[in-house]
Amino acid sequence: MLICFAAMYIPLLVLHLRYAIENKGMSFSYEPNGRTISVIRKGKNERFPLSELAELRSYKTRSLMKKSSLFFPWDSSCFSVLRFTDGQEFIITSLMVPFLIWPFDYPGEVTLPKVFCWPRKHD
Repeated sequence: MLICFAAMYIPLLVLHLRYAIENKGMSFSYEPNGRTISVIRKGKNERFPLSELAELRSYKTRSLMKKSSLFFPWDSSCFSVLRFTDGQEFIITSLMVPFLIWPFDYPGEVTLPKVFCWPRKHD
């Protein structure tokens, strides 16, 4: 019983720690009136008009993409890569934006399936 519990929740703990490390000291906000995205990373506040968002790639588990039952504990974990026209790139995890339900519409969003949503640079 303990082995089954560990096999199911240790990967979730490791993934959660990875997300916390990825987004440590980071903040994301969206200003709907000015249609501006703001990302604070390492004490530096970066502001971008939504029109400068060049790419939005989201990585989700198949269960989350289909909005079906979540079988594994890590099925609700997901992340997105936001790339702006100036080349800056930010990884936003589901710890910052739950289920990656964005407060804005971006018609070019691409959602890709992953079994285990481990964020890497240049994913």
